[in-house]
Amino acid sequence: MKPDRNTNLSNVNKNRERILSLLRSVDREGMDAFIASLDASDFFTAKGSYRHHNWKGGLAAHSLGVYDVARVLAPGENADSLIIAALLHDICKSHGRWPQEAGGHGYRSVKLAEGCGLKLSPQERRAIRWHMQHKRNVPDSDWQQARKERLRNAICMADSIDASSSWIVEHLQGCCSGR
Repeated sequence: MKPDRNTNLSNVNKNRERILSLLRSVDREGMDAFIASLDASDFFTAKGSYRHHNWKGGLAAHSLGVYDVARVLAPGENADSLIIAALLHDICKSHGRWPQEAGGHGYRSVKLAEGCGLKLSPQERRAIRWHMQHKRNVPDSDWQQARKERLRNAICMADSIDASSSWIVEHLQGCCSGR
């Protein structure tokens, strides 16, 4: 059973407006083109994944959840970098590019954002790329640097926390409703 708080059109629209407002607050080369691409995609209505946030609007709800948790985990971190890394960490999932493709979805999310002209800092790139704690198809030095960075660690932990909380809520609702 999917959480009712995320399934109705009103919440999808609220999540869309909050995400767009956060992204517009970032003064970054390429942000306007990125926002236009994002708004034209199915990001705001896409499901998060097959395992968690698996409802209409789940991907946007998850991205906001990661942002909210990351802010708590990394007080004092650059606000623009937190917004970018948290909201864009799973962006490729809105374009039908699921993790079975080479490079992993963090890698594809970086490529998608940069392909729209958005300029990412090296720390933002590593936070998005390595948010799943995996080391695949890149030089060890990139992974070794990423795992030392506060931004990447906050996004990684926030992603796990938000995904776990979604899974717990969905399973408790199913269990407690007698289904």
